[in-house]
Amino acid sequence: MYSKHEQKEVEALPIAGHRSQAKIAAHRRTDQEWVDDLSGRNGVQHQEAAHQDLANYLFRVAISYLDLRQESVSILYALADWELAELAQDFVQETLGKLVRDKHALLAKYSGTGRFTSWMAQVIRNEIAG
Repeated sequence: MYSKHEQKEVEALPIAGHRSQAKIAAHRRTDQEWVDDLSGRNGVQHQEAAHQDLANYLFRVAISYLDLRQESVSILYALADWELAELAQDFVQETLGKLVRDKHALLAKYSGTGRFTSWMAQVIRNEIAG
């Protein structure tokens, strides 16, 4: 599934915390900065910070989307808040794993026509919708 290098990157990816801990970093990136930072072009520190910031952002998107769908999807309706948060974290981890897979091939699919964060929000919503 992953090369040894990719597996190390996936294992090192941060998992976003509970809703109250999920904060967007004060540093605002341009779309190109997101791509460069996540791909590692700007160094390991920028890459790690970008992964953490993206994890926190995606957690907020995932938990909001799951909350929205909770009433219409019976299996989600039965989940407690903490279970929903864990499920959101799982989707964040899977989405971040896709970012590092195949030498960041998913980043190459970003066309730059919209905001990077909006594009990633759609990626995780598609992941959740299955």
